[in-house]
Amino acid sequence: MSNLATLRYLSQSDLLNLGANHSNSFIEAITEGLTLHANKQFVQPLKPYLRWQGADHIADRIIAMPCYLGGNDPIAGIKWIGSRQHNPKKFNIPRASALIVLNDSETNYPVAVMEGSLISAMRTAAITGVSIKYLAKKDFSDITVIGCGPIAQMQIKTVLEQYAQVKKSIYLM
Repeated sequence: MSNLATLRYLSQSDLLNLGANHSNSFIEAITEGLTLHANKQFVQPLKPYLRWQGADHIADRIIAMPCYLGGNDPIAGIKWIGSRQHNPKKFNIPRASALIVLNDSETNYPVAVMEGSLISAMRTAAITGVSIKYLAKKDFSDITVIGCGPIAQMQIKTVLEQYAQVKKSIYLM
């Protein structure tokens, strides 16, 4: 019998087929992650920024973002997110792309390699969703979003999915 875990490769299409296009699972995961954070059941070292000559824009970088979460299902992983500000105009691709590698916390063997751009955007939007739950007035109906990129769009999507009272008249600035 082998202790080697099965390594899964998940594309963005795979993630969408698993339900990553709806905020519910992300809200649940972020709530659990914030609880683990509050209980100091995490390790999150400083993230290094990789920059080089000629990559002078603030968005021109690669960031390594490692983390360990404890709790009932401990896991370790890293998000590797690269960004170039000229990508949309020069190459007709999004500014940033990400890859996530998850490791089994007992063996440290990798168990998943996943496309990370969708997860990253949904995770950021889920923070907004959870924040609203605890910080907004209970009867709020309007939101204002400063920005109009993919992250802002995911935040609006999440708010509309989680809070039925929000009017469709949302302001993008």
